Amino acid sequence: MGESVGNNIVLRQNETMDGLVERLYNSASLVYGIAPVAYWHEELDEKGRLTAIHFSDHMREMLGYKSEEEFPNELNAFVTFLHPDDVDLMLKNAIAAGTGKIDKYELDYRIRRADGNYMWCKATGELVKDCKGKTVGMYGAFIDITEVVELKEKQEQEKKTEEIIKGFTEEYDASFCGKISDNSYQVFTDVDAVAEKIEDMMS
Repeated sequence: MGESVGNNIVLRQNETMDGLVERLYNSASLVYGIAPVAYWHEELDEKGRLTAIHFSDHMREMLGYKSEEEFPNELNAFVTFLHPDDVDLMLKNAIAAGTGKIDKYELDYRIRRADGNYMWCKATGELVKDCKGKTVGMYGAFIDITEVVELKEKQEQEKKTEEIIKGFTEEYDASFCGKISDNSYQVFTDVDAVAEKIEDMMS
């Protein structure tokens, strides 16, 4: 792979962004035996503003899109594929990375597949500089982390359910019975109250 300074990738003399992308892609294929999951690169002006963005065909395949027409190399179009709750965070981090306010771009967000469902992805990126140290773009990768996120959510829900059951059992011991003066037990029949208590614990 090419030269690297800190968290930045440096273009070789007279090398274009397309040449860099091909070099990094081929190097990753040799190292890992397979091509990266998916990659992207963008070109930036001297102020870190986006001038062009490109997505690999493998990224389109991963999302189920068949052509550039379905998934264009355009930022405005790309934003429309993101989950509405993730748009602001993605743009904020992308701008911060492009202008050098953060060392490295790394963010998890949801992007819409061709079938309408959302895929969780981890997007990473590093600044690309020319031989004079001028920032000219960013190069990065997309990794499908949907299964990881779903597993984590399942584990968190199972933990929450266990805590609810434990708390409910401790508070309503002896099968929802209340002790009365003669040491016998009276079964509570207020189902609505029980349901409300469960709902409070879930919130």
